[in-house]
Amino acid sequence: MPIYEYKRIMDNDPIKSQRIKTIDDLLKVRKDLGDCRRCQLSQERTNIVFGEGNPFSELMFVGEGPGQREDELGRPFVGRSGELLDAGLKHNELTREDVYITNIVKCRPPDNRNPAFREMGTCTPFLYDQIRAIQPKCIITLGKVPAEYLTGQKISITKESGTIKKSPVFPDIFIIPILHPAYILRNHSNTLRNQFFHDIGWASDVASFGLTPAEFEEAVYEDWMTANDEYYERQRRLWRQHRS
Repeated sequence: MPIYEYKRIMDNDPIKSQRIKTIDDLLKVRKDLGDCRRCQLSQERTNIVFGEGNPFSELMFVGEGPGQREDELGRPFVGRSGELLDAGLKHNELTREDVYITNIVKCRPPDNRNPAFREMGTCTPFLYDQIRAIQPKCIITLGKVPAEYLTGQKISITKESGTIKKSPVFPDIFIIPILHPAYILRNHSNTLRNQFFHDIGWASDVASFGLTPAEFEEAVYEDWMTANDEYYERQRRLWRQHRS
């Protein structure tokens, strides 16, 4: 749903003014981006891919950049990777209308290469303003590139998928790296697919905690580490790895 459409459904919303501000802030980011020609990625693009979804969501997805199909349609994650992302959302009783989806760079890198650091740096102010406008509780980074970019850490995405990370820029937002859908599709692995679905569900749970990363570690860690629920078995192991 386009951002401006959300204004029409808030007549009885008790926090209407804050939500209108969120929409206005996002619209301003898009206006500031304009018909961007700030870096070389603009030379071969078809469409700017700004982002889409629920601007009031507690859960935000950030990829590295648009692919061919995304460039054609001007929407994030609508190719085969998008189909897998949609399946992961559906598995966890979510839809695109429940989350917000964007990328670091807003134009497609040629031949689907990783965006260069300079290109990401050019788009960073717009991504950061999107995050500040939406104020998600948790950001899911899709793949290694956005995970390392937002955390400032080297990350082994296959080993650290689903772990809780922190951002030096946004310390009150959980960062949870997960595998990129394209990686799963290339490997034709049901195990990786199931992990992907599970990690989306886990991140959704984290977003609902109502805590900052620091508060979570202080208030929840001890009880969580001793829980018997099998659902958290893998997460306890990942958390121990994260803290070690």
